[in-house]
Amino acid sequence: LGHAQDLASTLLVDPARMRANIDAGGGMAFAEAAASALGRHMPREEAQALVTAACRDALAQGRHLVEILRERNDAPVDWDELADPGRHLGAAKAFQLRALAAARAALRPDGES
Repeated sequence: LGHAQDLASTLLVDPARMRANIDAGGGMAFAEAAASALGRHMPREEAQALVTAACRDALAQGRHLVEILRERNDAPVDWDELADPGRHLGAAKAFQLRALAAARAALRPDGES
């Protein structure tokens, strides 16, 4: 727990570095979201097979997954939205606010909220 506290107290958020890491992955971080989006327009197994093949080809060709998926199907998927990391944060904001509230409460000398 002490190590986790040390890490958390020195953690710096670098959005540019985070984006560079996501981009370096060639879109693989969006594979499940792509399969889910395609699954609304075709059988789920077919969508998963399409994404699996596109992942393999994206890695082999050094291309972005979404670029390949755009070329290989005509499903009405908003690929730009799907490839936006900011659209995949889920409950991150709620977790962040809860963690900050807990940290503030822990720092109060009287222990009151």
